[in-house]
Amino acid sequence: MQTEFRFELTPPDPALLPQISRALQAYTDRASRARYPRLWALTDRLNGSGGRSREPLRFWRICGGLVNWLVGLFLLVPGVLALGQLFALFLIGAAAFVLGNVALWRAARRLLGILSLAAGALCLLGAAASPGQLGRLAFLGALCLALGLGAILGRAKQSRFDRSAQKLLDSLDWTGEKPCVQITEQGLTLPPLEEGEPPRQVPFGEIVCLVGGPELYLVIWADQVLLLPKRNLSQGNAAQLEKLLSRQPCWVEI
Repeated sequence: MQTEFRFELTPPDPALLPQISRALQAYTDRASRARYPRLWALTDRLNGSGGRSREPLRFWRICGGLVNWLVGLFLLVPGVLALGQLFALFLIGAAAFVLGNVALWRAARRLLGILSLAAGALCLLGAAASPGQLGRLAFLGALCLALGLGAILGRAKQSRFDRSAQKLLDSLDWTGEKPCVQITEQGLTLPPLEEGEPPRQVPFGEIVCLVGGPELYLVIWADQVLLLPKRNLSQGNAAQLEKLLSRQPCWVEI
């Protein structure tokens, strides 16, 4: 007896937007790798990723940005206080500080905001406590405060995958009687497009990409996209379904 899984199609939860964006990016990467394998092999070698997850790369970028930021600030303080005697030190510190800010702005903007606000407050307090000796730190403190506020309050630029995910969410409108999607060993059975038509069959062999996320599945075939939130599984065992889907050649996990 073959196992059957059933999903109810309901209006999507906007909270799934980040996962949908990551799923669309995973699909795009997969399609691009299949089309340009040599270019991606070169890119992976240059990035040192070997096609692995981007999370370790992000971690090391944060570490590198944090080191540059701290070293830059450490060198800027004496450089600003004795600009005439330590101008070379000031330039080195400024360069490291800029590199650190750029890296953290891209990889860990909130962390940059917290560090910048703390550094700005300390510089301004020092300048206020001893204007004669530390007064020049006021400019550095004001700069750090401005960077901190910009990092925390500024809205991150929406990526093209975020925009595509939002369009997908807006286009999914399951109203009225709840339609269902069935999944078997052969593939998917979808509700008909028009009343009176037979259900649509989508074999696994026709699916271009099947992305599995923490809370959803994204199925892509023939320029069509189907979103299946895992919480909408109404029939079947979730672990068995995951095992079935992960065996498919088109499977991608995020």
